[in-house]
Amino acid sequence: MDAVVIMSRIPVPGKTKTRLEGFLTSKECADLHRAFLKDILTMRTDKNKFLSYGDEGPLELVENILPYDVETFPQRGENLGEKMKNVFIHLFSLGYENIVLFGADIPEITETDIENALKKLKKSDLVFGPTLDGGYYLVGMKKIHEIVFSDEIKWGSASVFEKTINLIKKKGIDVDLIDIQEDIDTKDDLINLYKRIKNTSVCKNTEKFVEGLGERIDGKTNR
Repeated sequence: MDAVVIMSRIPVPGKTKTRLEGFLTSKECADLHRAFLKDILTMRTDKNKFLSYGDEGPLELVENILPYDVETFPQRGENLGEKMKNVFIHLFSLGYENIVLFGADIPEITETDIENALKKLKKSDLVFGPTLDGGYYLVGMKKIHEIVFSDEIKWGSASVFEKTINLIKKKGIDVDLIDIQEDIDTKDDLINLYKRIKNTSVCKNTEKFVEGLGERIDGKTNR
C-alpha cells in the first residue's frame, strides 16, 4: 500500500510563516499558510492521504478545508527529524509499504510530482525533492532509514539536503530525486511564486490571497 502525507503546522498567527512577518501581518502569514493547504489538499490522487499536524493550535482550525478522504494524526517529537521519523514509523506500523511525505511550503506540488516520487521509490531506497534554498520538500521511503533523521543534520539550515545526501552515500543507500522546487519562506519567494502562478490554473487559493495584498505585491511584481 502507498501513503501520501502532508506534514504541516496549524496556521495560527505568530506560529507559522514567521519569516514573512514585516511584509505580512502575523494573521496574513497564517492566512497564506491556510491558502497553501487548501491548494495542496485539492490535489487528486488515488493513494491514501494523511495530514500530520503540529501543536500550534487545535485541528478544528483546518477541519473545514480537509477533504473527506484525508486522515489526520498529530506530529510527535522534539525536532523536525524526530517528527518526520515518527510519521514514517506510524504509517509503516499500519502496513503501508511506500510512503511519501512532504511539507506545506510548496503549494505548486502536483499529482505528477507525487507519482514520480512513488515510481522512483519502487527502484530506489529513498527519494527526495530538493529545494532551491538547500533543503528538501519531499522524502519517500519504503523502510526506516535512521540516517535521514540523524542528529548531525542541522534542521532549518541551508545545508540540510547536502548533509543528508552525504550521510546517505556513506551508507551506500540508493537514492533518487524528483524536480527541484522553491519553498515559500520569504518576501522574494512569495513574489516569485505569484509571478509563476498569476493567471494560471494552479494554486488558485494562493493566487487569490496574494492578489488581496494589493499594492504591496503589485508594486513589487510590476517592477
